[in-house]
Amino acid sequence: LKMLSLLKKTNEKKAIADCLNNIGVVFQYKENYDSSDVYYRESLRIREEINDKRGIGQSLINVGNIYYYQKKYDECIEYCRRALKANEELGDQYQVAGINQNLGNVSVQQGNYSEALKYYNHCLDIAKEIESKDILMDTYKVIADTYDSIRDYKNAYEYHKKYSEMKDTL
Repeated sequence: LKMLSLLKKTNEKKAIADCLNNIGVVFQYKENYDSSDVYYRESLRIREEINDKRGIGQSLINVGNIYYYQKKYDECIEYCRRALKANEELGDQYQVAGINQNLGNVSVQQGNYSEALKYYNHCLDIAKEIESKDILMDTYKVIADTYDSIRDYKNAYEYHKKYSEMKDTL
């Protein structure tokens, strides 16, 4: 918080927004979601004011994540969709893949497994395209878990096998 007060004296808005975001991360890590939300939203407001497109995309993801942790899934979806649009415009496929995985996770929480699998498969396609092994591994795992939830044990096994093989290589 000392850094934030120092930065406010300089009026370096991007640095202030980044600092606010980082404070939000700390509160999120401590599971103080209400405080985290306040800092993320203020960071988002400043990033929108200065038209920091990459920062806006990240702030939207962060606010969406807070809603996910609070089980406010409709709000989470709204922010994820805004983040998806912002990151697609930037061409940030890594973030686009991650947001699709987030939307799949929300769909699972809402019991909409077919929708979740659509998001996860889109995430897989992007992860393969950008050769992101960490996203591939995580997505294989959540797909396996999703198939397990709907008692499709054959597919659950196949995706868990892919997950295990990838986990062993990382």
